Amino acid sequence: MPNAAIFQRLQARIDGLGDSAVKQFIAFAAEKRDEVLAEGRATSVTTYVNGREGAALETATVPGVIRFEFGYLDYVVDTIWQMLVQQSPYRVKRDGANPPTHYRDEHLLMINGQEVTSPPQELGRDAEIAFVNLQPYARKIEKGFSGQAPNGVYQQVARLAHARFGNLVSVTYTWLQITGAGPSGPA
Repeated sequence: MPNAAIFQRLQARIDGLGDSAVKQFIAFAAEKRDEVLAEGRATSVTTYVNGREGAALETATVPGVIRFEFGYLDYVVDTIWQMLVQQSPYRVKRDGANPPTHYRDEHLLMINGQEVTSPPQELGRDAEIAFVNLQPYARKIEKGFSGQAPNGVYQQVARLAHARFGNLVSVTYTWLQITGAGPSGPA
């Protein structure tokens, strides 16, 4: 199932008779599927017709079941990423500053402990998606020693993400030790 960790189901059932009932059933299912896709948040859809994954809607029979599973992984990851960037402190770097990059530009996406540039199409239900920042001062920011982020960044984003997506994913704030990255930092 695409993006199995995050999905929504829409299921329709009809017990009527005849070709007219089947056509109405298929039209209703397609209309509801298109409504969800028009919202622009679902990034994948898997169709099941009478229990057959990927079957064409036109193969529906009566009685029968058409089920759609909508994946929201890309939408959730992109939204959380934008939250991190928006909440991140920023100030203009002076010449020769160490490090030369900004905290807001150094967030990383990790899936099951491996850095990735974007989520893969297939994830298991138990996949662990983590956002991390390896800047040397990340700990200070998360511990409240930043005037621009007195309550941390990841802590705040975890609260916001839980409030927004808590019905789709489990959102937690924790500290991780990233191998080869030095002291542990926020995740």
